[in-house]
Amino acid sequence: MYNILVVEDEQIMREGIEEILKENKNLNVYTARNGQVALEIIENNNIHGMILDIRMPKMTGIELLKELDRRNKRIETIILSGHDEFEYAKEAMKYGAIDYILKPFTPADVSYISEKLLCSIVAKEKKDREIEQLREQIEKNKSAIRERFFYDLLNKGMSQEILQEKLKFLDMELKGEFYQVFVIEIDDEDQIIKLKNEENYQIIVMSVYNRLKNYVDRIEYCELFHLSTNIFVILFNNNVPENNDAVYSALEKLLTEVREQLNISLSVGVGEILKGIKHIKTSYNQALHALKYKILLGGGNIINIWDLEKSDNTPIADFNEEEFISKIKLNQTDEVMKLLDDIFQSVKKSQTSLNLYSLNLICMRIITACLVALEETKTPMEDTSETKWSNPFNDFFKLKTLDEIINWTSKFVINCMEHLKRNRDKKSKSTIEHAKDIIHKNFKKDLSLADIAGALQLSKNYFGQIFKEQMGLTVNEYINMVRIKKAKELLENSTLRVYEIAYEVGFNDHHYFSSVFKKIVGVSPTEYRELL
Repeated sequence: MYNILVVEDEQIMREGIEEILKENKNLNVYTARNGQVALEIIENNNIHGMILDIRMPKMTGIELLKELDRRNKRIETIILSGHDEFEYAKEAMKYGAIDYILKPFTPADVSYISEKLLCSIVAKEKKDREIEQLREQIEKNKSAIRERFFYDLLNKGMSQEILQEKLKFLDMELKGEFYQVFVIEIDDEDQIIKLKNEENYQIIVMSVYNRLKNYVDRIEYCELFHLSTNIFVILFNNNVPENNDAVYSALEKLLTEVREQLNISLSVGVGEILKGIKHIKTSYNQALHALKYKILLGGGNIINIWDLEKSDNTPIADFNEEEFISKIKLNQTDEVMKLLDDIFQSVKKSQTSLNLYSLNLICMRIITACLVALEETKTPMEDTSETKWSNPFNDFFKLKTLDEIINWTSKFVINCMEHLKRNRDKKSKSTIEHAKDIIHKNFKKDLSLADIAGALQLSKNYFGQIFKEQMGLTVNEYINMVRIKKAKELLENSTLRVYEIAYEVGFNDHHYFSSVFKKIVGVSPTEYRELL
């Protein structure tokens, strides 16, 4: 049932309209002879629609619409207007009237406008319900709107007028000149989820939020934001920059409470106190940067950016890239690990005063040195399940503690050396077979280590090293072995004299040939032939 109010000063016309409207069983009809009476009826009843005359004594239709607009009351209205009142009808449309009908009108005209009015009332009712549902949704999601507002503070400029309107809507106050950001992070998020599963982790998160809110609600000039699952932000705002002791005290109690009651740890990064709302972003970024020092200081601490900037920034032990690369290429595992141990012991001794940038830089230099060693030895760098050679820095910057950094970097270096050795062994076998083929085809010539290394496009020292590793003999020892083997065949199957055989198998001096033969075979060439 919808309530319709007919406002018309002429009684006959008013009663006629009322009679036609009552034919519709969905309508309950009220009547008023002027705007003042209509206003009283509207105040005491839920009026859904009006049929309103323009010209009336005491309060005209236009005046009634203006008063309803002032009182923020919107009623679906159709205007009754004479031809000479058309301009008034257009003015009435500005104040929410949906249509008008010119006098004189017929019963059919009244039926038509009543149907139109009813359709408009139903549409408005539906729209009002939707708006109410949206308001309820907004209320339910106000915490998310608060978070978006904080990001807007960080990333968007807004006028003072818009800022105050948003603060009023969110029931917040930011009246002080000075701002400071505290970022609270739940430590070891991944580990907690593995141990307790996602549902229990979300219970822990909500418990932390409720405890944190309980503390913040007792402190003046503080606003709390829950930015992501494990990140919370306190925005401190005051006219007295040093008056933040209550925040520190509350956070110290919270850290103890969650450690003892929830068996988890929280870390807090604290930015500087800065003047002006535009500097909230600076303080926020400082707080995030302070949190990165968990790597050095461990979790469960309040880390103030100011304390870090005052630290001594003790330098890390010197790192010589060229020496490191050389030892990797030579597979000197013990010496490489000794260098790493010296570096990381220096890090641990100075971790409370160490600049995080210095730690990252030294580790990146170690990683880069490994990649250079692989590149210089032409070792393929395809990614494996263990090591992402193409971009190891992605994995490095996911590490959260100093122990993780030390363990990961050490393992990366070991993997690099093992990878290089496997590839070198694989290439060495092929290289050695090629070298042996060269020796067997050219042993009669004046063949040297340098000649063979040159043919293989390798340095003399490197080739000599891998040949000895693979064969257990030096290159010259292997050449002599091949020559003596051929000499034994000639002693057995030819009538050549010993000095002739010496020249035939590549020796320029038959005395030296005899010496080498006896060393390898155990007897001189002459004695060997006599034993046949």
